[in-house]
Formats: sequence, C-alpha cells, structure tokens
Amino acid sequence: MKPTFRLATMEDYEAIIALLLQTKKRLNAQNLDYWNEEYPTKEMIEEDIRTNNAFVAVYKVSLAAYGATQSDHLEREEMVVLSRIMVSPKFRRRGLAQKMISHLEQTAKTRGFRQA
Repeated sequence: MKPTFRLATMEDYEAIIALLLQTKKRLNAQNLDYWNEEYPTKEMIEEDIRTNNAFVAVYKVSLAAYGATQSDHLEREEMVVLSRIMVSPKFRRRGLAQKMISHLEQTAKTRGFRQA
C-alpha cells in the first residue's frame, strides 16, 4: 500500500505534535540534541500548517510522516529548505523519509522554486 501525501491541516495538529514528541524523545535517547525544547516548537508546526508549508503522509487513517518547506528566511527567492522531516516508528524502514523528501521537492518545483 502506498501512502497518500497531502497538505497538513489543523485537524492533523495533535497527531503531528505526538509524532514530534516521539521523535524528540528518540533522538534524545540517542544523545542527539539538535531537536530539543527550543527546536522545533509546537508554534513552528502550527505556523507550517497555517502557511500551507506542512505536509503529511497518511496510510489509511494513520499519520505516517511529516515534513515542511521553508523559504521566508532565505536570501535567494528561488530556494526552499526542506525541514522537520519525521517518520512514525510504526512506518519506519519503508523508505518513507525519502518519499517525503521527493514529495517536498516536487511540491517546491510546482510552486516555482528552482532549488530545494
């Protein structure tokens, strides 16, 4: 079965936050501290959703992955950054992170960005 990729909505918010907390806990257990209390925040996720820059992968009704694009802080308008890519533990080892990256890159190109 293939995942469905779509824009995230505020209806997805609680599931995304649960995935965020799981991801932070897993990274912390591996002594990887680049995701911590300060990054990414719940407010960042909400802003991603509000600005239509948040995307989810869904299997049936389960949120499987999340990813976002960012372009507002870049000097070159034709560039976009792929960020906050997370995969649910239930859906790991299926190539879903790579599929999310491909989806984000294709979406960026559709939106007129030349580099992701």
